[in-house]
Amino acid sequence: MGDARPDHHYLPRRSGGQVPQLPPVNGRSGSAEDVRYMIERFKTTTLPTLPSRDFQGINVEVVDPKTARFKFDAPMASFWTKIVTAGLSC
Repeated sequence: MGDARPDHHYLPRRSGGQVPQLPPVNGRSGSAEDVRYMIERFKTTTLPTLPSRDFQGINVEVVDPKTARFKFDAPMASFWTKIVTAGLSC
């Protein structure tokens, strides 16, 4: 799946993965574009449990409808923790 570099991570979406049953997405199948949009929102929205600074330096490229590539300005060991705990008090 592309180049193996420490400043890149790939996130393939599994078939059948859906987004919540809420407007405007209404449970449709999720896409790499949804992942890109989510990270861009995290970068521009500050909530008490989700500092936008945590997502600065992360750039997302849509490789295909089911694959997003994350590129980092600098090494980011906590990337997966930030993704899976976004919005949670940890």
